[in-house]
Parts: sequence; structure tokens; C-alpha cells
Amino acid sequence: MSPPTTIIHVLRHAQHDDSTGLLTDEGEEQALRLASLFLNERFLMAQHITHIFCSPMPRCQQTAKIALRDVIARGIPIFTVQELSDNREVGLSFLWRHISLRERNEIIMITQGVVLKTLLGLHNVG
Repeated sequence: MSPPTTIIHVLRHAQHDDSTGLLTDEGEEQALRLASLFLNERFLMAQHITHIFCSPMPRCQQTAKIALRDVIARGIPIFTVQELSDNREVGLSFLWRHISLRERNEIIMITQGVVLKTLLGLHNVG
């Protein structure tokens, strides 16, 4: 028997207005397109998501609520994680503290570009 698998989807928030920090109309459309992708019969990701972790930044919260509305409707709550706001050094460490790798999980993490670059080892790039 193979060990359980944990899949982590990492998303950057949709387009936002720098002056307000909120999604623009285009950002809301981007989040809606993500929602369609999660429900697409080729991917069917929405039915497998077990956890949603999100930065407290309003643009990340908005993206999560729009893009993952069907996951949320299934009773999966959004866990707001301060470490995903802009902390470059602890972006993933909270996962290892909160998720059991002994069971199957499929996680979506919504954060900012700076955290994503760090997770990908690109934090010193442009």
C-alpha cells in the first residue's frame, strides 16, 4: 500500500487595486475563471479540497471566496494564516505544524507573490 498523498495548490491572488488593496473588476473576473477551472470535469479539483489556507490580505480573502465558493459551500472553511501575508521565511512551515501527512489532503493556499517566490526559491530573483 502506498503512503497517503498531500497535494498543495498554491495560488496568487487575483488582480487588485494598489490604492484600496481590493480586487478590481478584472480581478473578480479572474477569480470567477478560477472557480470554473476548479469545477471543470477534466480537473474536478473542487470535490477533493480538504483545506483552504489564506493570507489575511483582503485581495487574497476575496480571491478565495470567489474562486473557491463551491469548496466553501461543501463546508470547507477558509483558515486565515498570518504567516501567508508577507513573511518570506515561514510561508510553508505552518503547513507542517497543522496538516497530518498520515492522511490524504488536498490543500489550496492563497497568498501574495513575495511568499510564492520564496516557496519556489526565487526570492532573490527580480
